[in-house]
Amino acid sequence: MTTNAIKLLLLDMDGTLTPVKSPWQYVHERIGTWEKVGKPLLKKFLANEISYEKFCEDDARAYQEAGYPLERVLEELNTIPIPPAALEFLEFAVSSGVRPVIISTGFTCTAERFLIALNLNPSAVDIVANTLLEQDGFIMPKLDVIIGHPEKGKAAWAAKVIAKYGVQRDAVGAVGDSDSDKPLFDAAGHYQRVRGPQDLLSIPWFRVD
Repeated sequence: MTTNAIKLLLLDMDGTLTPVKSPWQYVHERIGTWEKVGKPLLKKFLANEISYEKFCEDDARAYQEAGYPLERVLEELNTIPIPPAALEFLEFAVSSGVRPVIISTGFTCTAERFLIALNLNPSAVDIVANTLLEQDGFIMPKLDVIIGHPEKGKAAWAAKVIAKYGVQRDAVGAVGDSDSDKPLFDAAGHYQRVRGPQDLLSIPWFRVD
C-alpha cells in the first residue's frame, strides 16, 4: 500500500494529532479541579453510573462553578500544543490530494487551530468534534461525537464520511491512539495505532515525503 492509494484519512485528534489525550481532563488540571471534580466524574462514567452526555455536561458545568467562564476555558484549550509533526502530516495529506477527516470527542476549537496554523481553507479538512457553548448562563457542551452512540459515535461518523466521498475501503486509512478509535480502524482498509504525534511521520502505508 502506497501513500498515493490512500484517498481518505480518518483521524482521531487528542493523543494522535496533539500530545494531550483528554482536553476535558486538561482543562480540569489547568484550573485545579481534576482531583476534586474531574476524576470522580470520570470514575462514575467508567462505572456506568452516568451517561456520556451527563459526564460531559457535569464536566463543563464544573469549569464554570470553579469561576472559569466560557472565554477562559477556551483560552485554556488554546494552550494545547500543536506539534510540528502533526502539521507536517496534515499538510502533506492535503497537498497530496488526500481528504483528512478529524473525528474526535475533543473540541472543534482545537481542530480549527490546525487549519489556522497551516493557512488552510476550512473546506480542506472535515472536522467532526464537540463544541462548548454558553446556554442560559452556563457552559454546556454541544456533543456531535458521543462515545458508544449509534448515530453520533465514531463508527457512525466514519460510515457517513466514507459514503459522502464514495471511497472504497482499501483507499481509507485511519489513525488513532486508543481503544476508542477502534470504530475508525474497523471502517478503514488500513489503520495505525500511534503513541502520539511523534509516530505520524512513520506510518508504513502513509509515508510523508
